Amino acid sequence: MKVCIINPPYITKSYSSAVMGTPLPCLVYLKGSLRNKNHHVDLIDAKLEGLSFEDVMGRVKSSMPDIVAISVVTTDMPIARDIAKAVKEINPEVLVIVGGAHPTSTPQKAVSGEPNFDIAVIGEGEVTFAELIDALDQKKDYSKIDGIVYRKNNEVVLTQPRKYVEDLDELPFPEWKNLPPGNMYYVQISRGCPFQCSFCYRLFGQKVRVHSPARIIREIQSILEYVQPEEFFFSAATFGLPKDHSIELFDALIDSGLNKKIKWRAATRPGLHDLDFFKKMKEAGCFSVGFGIESGDEEILKKTSKDSDLKGIEKSINMAKAAGLETVGFFIFGHPYETKKTALKTSNLAIKLNLSLVTMGIMTPWPGTNVFEMAHNEQGDYILDKEQPIEGQHKHFGKRVLLFNNIKLSYIQWLRIRTYFLLYFKNKRFREGISFFAKYLEDGILFLREAAADIIFRR
Repeated sequence: MKVCIINPPYITKSYSSAVMGTPLPCLVYLKGSLRNKNHHVDLIDAKLEGLSFEDVMGRVKSSMPDIVAISVVTTDMPIARDIAKAVKEINPEVLVIVGGAHPTSTPQKAVSGEPNFDIAVIGEGEVTFAELIDALDQKKDYSKIDGIVYRKNNEVVLTQPRKYVEDLDELPFPEWKNLPPGNMYYVQISRGCPFQCSFCYRLFGQKVRVHSPARIIREIQSILEYVQPEEFFFSAATFGLPKDHSIELFDALIDSGLNKKIKWRAATRPGLHDLDFFKKMKEAGCFSVGFGIESGDEEILKKTSKDSDLKGIEKSINMAKAAGLETVGFFIFGHPYETKKTALKTSNLAIKLNLSLVTMGIMTPWPGTNVFEMAHNEQGDYILDKEQPIEGQHKHFGKRVLLFNNIKLSYIQWLRIRTYFLLYFKNKRFREGISFFAKYLEDGILFLREAAADIIFRR
């Protein structure tokens, strides 16, 4: 059976240029799940290669697959629909399967109202996808396969949930060489997160499950056999959990000598790790650590179930700096019950911490999150523009689906500009500031255009 697995193009040209060079891990995991099963599998990572919709469809048409599978996050939905529609126009017999974060967060709606989506894979996809493709190839009944949604006699059928894979080493080994070389590679360390932040969707559940250090080392070495990427991202919902596993991984990187051959980054949360942990990260080849800080107001942090405090945040950042690591901070404006005062505290904290880099996002109510439910019920001082579909919205650029009772969007946009500017110039990092604004010039123009519109129209 001929299968084509697609990571769709991004919705904005500028963001597409930012993510070019970063292969999507799920593509090689899914292809690996079909290894030795006599299927012909083509991969199209449009974001990696900077492909347009027309480019993607040209490849699909030339390969003439029996099945097209599309990995979909919420912002990909419009273009995923376009791809599915175009596939059906080429050949109505081609089966279209969707999977990923968006179908998983909205399983009942995954195929309902989507005439060109035939089946959706819900949750972790590797085992489900392999079973489904085998059943389709052998023309067997797939109604007993766990973790799928499909239509039958105009009714939506949702099968039993797929259990999470407990030992991640049982997952197929990814063959990254099936994709064009990239500049940065995501190496999966773990799945699952025990925390319950109100704005986050836990795609892989709450229990942390890990790859063994030996498996991680082997995967890195397999990538280095055909490409020398600029960096690796050690992918985990909260890096460093469990701690003993992380220390074993650091030791394995050092013992193998990989700490001298690669540089890697990771993202964690404040308050979890001490100075010795960050020093060990540095010794193991880490150069940058990101922190989900989110807000500069203690009450907001409590209301979002962030379970961190300002003193702990500052302490963690200072320890990471002391260990010689670059520090990155992730902040969000527009938390439940946000006000001008709490938002200003967030801006001030980002400037005070003097991080190497910050991202100042605006809250988006992603499906499957508590914030999504609050927004739809107009709780948390949220106003939801129900005429604006969340699908296709990007958290930095695009029309806003979420507004706020206590704070104007124009004020948030002003705070974002203020934060980025003062981070560099108040802290006398003039050269870095000029370099930053030059590097993100195209994104900045879009950002300023959006901010100006919000300010002019007093949104």
